Amino acid sequence: MIRSNIYDSILDDKENLINDFIAERNRTRKNPLTIYAMKQTFFKHFITSPPLDINIEELDELREFERKNLINLLNILTQETLENKWNPDSNDNWHRTAERIYSAGSLKAWTGMLRDVIAQVLDLYDEQERKKILLREVSSDKWDIIRGRIRRLFSEHKLWTNSSPEIDSNLRVNNETHVREFFKQNELTVNWILGGKGA
Repeated sequence: MIRSNIYDSILDDKENLINDFIAERNRTRKNPLTIYAMKQTFFKHFITSPPLDINIEELDELREFERKNLINLLNILTQETLENKWNPDSNDNWHRTAERIYSAGSLKAWTGMLRDVIAQVLDLYDEQERKKILLREVSSDKWDIIRGRIRRLFSEHKLWTNSSPEIDSNLRVNNETHVREFFKQNELTVNWILGGKGA
């Protein structure tokens, strides 16, 4: 019930731009996401599982940071990968790239990688702190870096625009391990997203 309330507080927030691209929230067109997919990816990787051994007042404050942080992250992703890009009617290059990004296996793979990227940006090296990744205040400077890393992931890697049909068939495989290995074979790694060589 606690987890469900946290999810609802994020999905019901009017400032959450990604809602326009969730099937249950916008039935006017085909959309790349469902609430189930959100739970299996963004909520799985970025919401700290209850219960937490923190006093109730402090926990309420931290949960609000977490809620706002995840909405901020979802808004950046929406702006960088979906707005003025997702358009099933036109099915142009922008849309086809967005389809690849939000294919079932692809989404599972890169959200896990993005969690690792953000942990590095926030200087979270302790595993216990990484489990509470957004349960903290995040400065605007850090958000600028995170946006830059997201932009690098989706705008600078050739995988998203390469015309090979092999890419589509691999990204659709609904298996995170398979797709992460495929990413690795194509030099799309956490290290590369953080600015390392390759790709």
